[in-house]
Amino acid sequence: MTWSQAQIEAQARADSSTVLKWAFEIRHSLFPSIVRIVNHDLDCDFTLEATAPVDAGTTQTFVGTSIRFKEPDLNGEPDPTVKIDIDGVSGTLQPFIKPAVASGEPILLTLRGYMYNTRLRQQVQALRIYNAEMRRALTNMTTISATFGYTNAATQTFPNQKYDAITNPGLA
Repeated sequence: MTWSQAQIEAQARADSSTVLKWAFEIRHSLFPSIVRIVNHDLDCDFTLEATAPVDAGTTQTFVGTSIRFKEPDLNGEPDPTVKIDIDGVSGTLQPFIKPAVASGEPILLTLRGYMYNTRLRQQVQALRIYNAEMRRALTNMTTISATFGYTNAATQTFPNQKYDAITNPGLA
């Protein structure tokens, strides 16, 4: 993923307890609720952006779980994808994946990057947002492996970012 100069400088000035956390919001009409998880050992509260697809502008709890993934290169590839492996979700998410995939309705992902202070347990700054649809999913007893990407990359804006005063206060 390509970082802006402001993001590079912000991360360089952050103290040792401020780290980058990725929050995953997975949505489908057959899920009993929106699945919100974060790659952290504890639950984290994050404020969603004003343009969020669901619960815009509210603070939501993201459940800490083990997630393995490679950040999407939003500025380097015309059709970026993100592959995620979510561990320990056998009872919370796995029962809903198969019926959701069979429904033909896309499973949606919003991936958000946040600077998070682990000592104070609070959000410092929201960084990036990536919206995508599930392309493929594999499950086993304890893990879901899924690939998310744009359904039609040709309809996406370049460079796949929305610049507004909320996500980029320096523009105001």
